[in-house]
Amino acid sequence: MRSDFLMTKLRLVIAVFISILLGCNPQPNSVPTRVDFTPTLTARPTSLPTALPMTPAPAFAEIRWNVENITKLPGDRFSLSLDGMTAVDSRELFVYGDLQSIFEGWRRSLILKSVDQGRSWDEVFEPIDNNSVLFVSFIDQSQGWLLCAWTLEALADLKLYQTSDGGKTWTFVSKIPMWQWYGSPTRLQFLTPDYGEMDILYIGGAPGTDKISSMSTSDGGVTWSEKTSLPTVSQGISVYDAYRRSVPPRLLSFGTDDSIWIVNDRRVSDSFYELQVLRPSSAEWQSVNRIANVYTFKDGQVSITK
Repeated sequence: MRSDFLMTKLRLVIAVFISILLGCNPQPNSVPTRVDFTPTLTARPTSLPTALPMTPAPAFAEIRWNVENITKLPGDRFSLSLDGMTAVDSRELFVYGDLQSIFEGWRRSLILKSVDQGRSWDEVFEPIDNNSVLFVSFIDQSQGWLLCAWTLEALADLKLYQTSDGGKTWTFVSKIPMWQWYGSPTRLQFLTPDYGEMDILYIGGAPGTDKISSMSTSDGGVTWSEKTSLPTVSQGISVYDAYRRSVPPRLLSFGTDDSIWIVNDRRVSDSFYELQVLRPSSAEWQSVNRIANVYTFKDGQVSITK
């Protein structure tokens, strides 16, 4: 969550710079006053891990699957694809994305929660066929939002869900409107129970129509409106290049204890991800465990495919 606040500030600075560059007045900032901590640059990692520690190899994380949901999967083999992670505090973590059938050309949404610093995980969201979870944002241990979308062949049908019990149950809030069908969300962040922000990138339309749309909500995500809009290219300058450098990596997250968590997808094979943490008391990344990528379902049991 600390990275969300820092990256929001960086994005606002870049937006002001771009507005000056394009010769227009920057829009007033309507973000509510923050009443909690302000992150500092010292909390940012000096370098991200580029290789996975090999000796000793960490164990695979335990995942407690909802077997009833697994029985609905076509075929007996499936793969886990992670799109992002969120560290709520020093113990509670979420990873999210989708499950994909190995041979059937099918997928469904997935979000896993850990309450023991990533050592074990539970499925906590009723899966939606042909959807993926794109973003998860929490403002405290209880209140959070997730954004999922149809992703089987193209991205469409953005849906927002909200939890008030730390992710145990989720309630549908709204469908998110997009200006054009080829829009793609690049950021979701809630700052209060009512106020949230979302960026949607539009690339691939008619000349002069591509843009970066910054949207906001003041009613907890029920309704959304466009605050600002920037062209992706203006006067030969790529606005998108500057913007994308301000977007926080989805597989990197900050804990409230100043720890930094990363799901390392630089794999030594296609069979696992690796969860790593950089703690304030340590100068080196620590491997917590590995999250297997491919699984087999047989005789009512899920096992790692090796």
